[in-house]
Amino acid sequence: MINSLGTIRPQTTLLDLIAPVLIVLTGFLTPILISSSIDTWSTWVVIVLIVAMYAGCRLSLLAVNGRGRTVQLFFWIYIYFFAGLAPLAQIGEDTWPWPSDVSESAGSTAAMVLVVTLAGYEAGRFVQSRRPVPESVRAPRELSSRRMALVIPVAVALCLAQVLRIGPETLLSSRESIGTLIAATGGADARASAGLSSAALISASFVPAYLMITAKRNRIIKGWGLTSLVVICLALFASNPAASARYVTISVWVGLLLAMLWPLTRRTFFTLALGVVLGLLVLFPALNVFRREGARSTASDSLTGTLVQGDYDSFQQIANTVDYVTVHGHTWGHQVLSALLFWVPRSFWSDKGFDTGQIVAQDKGYDFTNLSAPLPAEMYIDGGFVLVATFFVFYGAVTVWAERQAQLPLRERGFMGLLVPVFSVYQVIMLRGSLLQSMGQIMVVALILWLCTKRSMRDEEPTEPAL
Repeated sequence: MINSLGTIRPQTTLLDLIAPVLIVLTGFLTPILISSSIDTWSTWVVIVLIVAMYAGCRLSLLAVNGRGRTVQLFFWIYIYFFAGLAPLAQIGEDTWPWPSDVSESAGSTAAMVLVVTLAGYEAGRFVQSRRPVPESVRAPRELSSRRMALVIPVAVALCLAQVLRIGPETLLSSRESIGTLIAATGGADARASAGLSSAALISASFVPAYLMITAKRNRIIKGWGLTSLVVICLALFASNPAASARYVTISVWVGLLLAMLWPLTRRTFFTLALGVVLGLLVLFPALNVFRREGARSTASDSLTGTLVQGDYDSFQQIANTVDYVTVHGHTWGHQVLSALLFWVPRSFWSDKGFDTGQIVAQDKGYDFTNLSAPLPAEMYIDGGFVLVATFFVFYGAVTVWAERQAQLPLRERGFMGLLVPVFSVYQVIMLRGSLLQSMGQIMVVALILWLCTKRSMRDEEPTEPAL
């Protein structure tokens, strides 16, 4: 539209009109309503409320104007629900997910961990977003149809071998049955065996499907129509909610959807954000029926009822980690190193660390120890506030850089640009933790993606990213 001065005025869209409503509803009304039942307002409770409000406003703005910033979208979804609304609901109901209360001192420190996390993330994001985009961006690697033809059959064969080892009928029973079978053959390090088994099953089926959808949409490969359909069906079967953790199932489903829709328009991005939020509140609790035989859905009639359940234990686990550090001290990098080297057997590294969630739960005396360990807690246990701040400054900066790569045309997107849509969704699993349990899947995904790319040899100037 042209105004009276003869200049072009951006046309107001429906999403522009929705933005203020979303900010008020998500950033202010929802946190205030959920916290309305809180009787005692300590300083750290107020901080958690501010965190929820800030995350709600950032999430609303991203949903309306985010376009391809999917990594930021899922980051703020996690912060808003798991680290913002959930602890407010738990404080208001005086019901924590696990059988211990959050003390005043632990709650205060945990709240400050969240503040340092968000401050570091926003600082890194701000600095990187202000850096000028290079006039020419040349990805060091590009997707190769020839390498895909070599790697994908091997990955699919690995997945099929795992399906036959576990048994197709077992994969349709329950996660408890699958876990029992894997533990029986996992030896001394059954949990690591389970992680590798899951990575072989899920990642080796998901990445071929993801790449084939991406390559066909961008005309990198021709034909392969029936093969693509078979591979996609295999990925959906291997990641069915009976065979996989609910977070993994949703990550695979949304990851394949992103491959079909990428690059995202503004309207598509908004629809995706809305769908993910609704799925988190409705579909995610309902999928609990597949966890074990006879299990029931954990879906609640109210938002508060959903947020007080064990899936949303992030704040309590950060507080529990604070208590652990108070008694035992920091682990100075041991937990993160153990997660990065998850593939090393304990027979070779007897001092290899266990899941942070597990050791914190054991320290608290819980009977059930397979608990989460949010990424801020992982950083805090290994290096205190300094490591939390340093890591999330880096995390925020890399997020902006990677999202820019993902907006390039496919042939110029490179390895990192291919990884972004996948990591965006899986990021929620890593943020919730524990790091040791979540590293296997994403590292196998990254390895297969890297093997399907080749070193870029083109001399033409690539397109500038539009983010």
